Amino acid sequence: MVVLEEIRLLGGAVRLCVDGQQVQVPGRPGPRAIAELVGASPVSAERMREVLDAASKDASQKTLSRLRTTYGLPIVHRDNTYRMNTDGIRVDALELLSTAAIPDGQATHAQVDAALGLWEDGPSAVLEGTALWARLHEARDRLARRRTRLVRRRLLIVEDQVGDRLLQVLGEHECTLVRDLAGFWELRASRGFDGFDAALVDLHLNSGYQDRDGELVVDAINRGSALPVVVMTYRIPGNLDVTEFQRKHNLFAVVTKADDGPGGDFTRIAEVIRDLFKADRNILLLDRLEDRLPGLRRRAGQLLTLRDEPGRVDLMNLKHAKLYDCARQGDLAALRAAVDAFEVEFGLQLRRDG
Repeated sequence: MVVLEEIRLLGGAVRLCVDGQQVQVPGRPGPRAIAELVGASPVSAERMREVLDAASKDASQKTLSRLRTTYGLPIVHRDNTYRMNTDGIRVDALELLSTAAIPDGQATHAQVDAALGLWEDGPSAVLEGTALWARLHEARDRLARRRTRLVRRRLLIVEDQVGDRLLQVLGEHECTLVRDLAGFWELRASRGFDGFDAALVDLHLNSGYQDRDGELVVDAINRGSALPVVVMTYRIPGNLDVTEFQRKHNLFAVVTKADDGPGGDFTRIAEVIRDLFKADRNILLLDRLEDRLPGLRRRAGQLLTLRDEPGRVDLMNLKHAKLYDCARQGDLAALRAAVDAFEVEFGLQLRRDG
């Protein structure tokens, strides 16, 4: 007697554990029949014929009979419907759906993580249009959103005056506060940025608001990581083009503080940080940085013309093309570093140490 122990639908193919051996169900009709029965049992004979693209009812029955005899699938045909009892059989798709159905506030981080770990490569495209297809994708998205709420994100805050107040307002996250530029350099040297999910940086790190030390912090972060950054400021300098500043430094956002005192209202900053952690940050920042690439080539070409260095144009074009190669790799940290090196080499920014 063939013993079916497990049905796996989330690894890019339909696989079964039969008599202790993993086997992949080949073709299209078999996997689709299994997915339909897992997701919507009982299934009418007409619906099964539609799912299998079968020419006749007999063709559907032959497919299902083959699944019963070959793999031990407990499929029953009665009253013009098909049923499959999965009691005692482990089914990864049902485990995922079951965890996603747990009411908000009752699922643990471990449960959500375990369910998302089942996804692997997700359901095979062969299963599109079956009863499970949309439900599985909706459940995965629901679990991903829930995990975001359950995990405390690690936020680096660089702020000189209202850091303690920000720690209170942003208490839902795991925050590390640095109060000045010296403290930031020390943190960079001792820990780096790998232990953080994002950074919130004040543009002015001295009480007179004449400095822009926060810009040095942002540049250092960008040259060493893919960390998304939000810049905040109480006073926007009169000569600062906020949109261009955000583009230049590949920032998630620039936000104005409503106050710079210990009792200030920092609700807007909390909202922006929440939005940051909900967004697909890497894709967003990669797209924004890639949008800058045509302008870099144009400006570099203009500078080479002004400096009467036509012999470097071909080299500049070659290195600019490599920026697009880097962008296609989807590595934000690498693209940030490559753009920085290109700007320094062709005079779009001053060479910097550290």
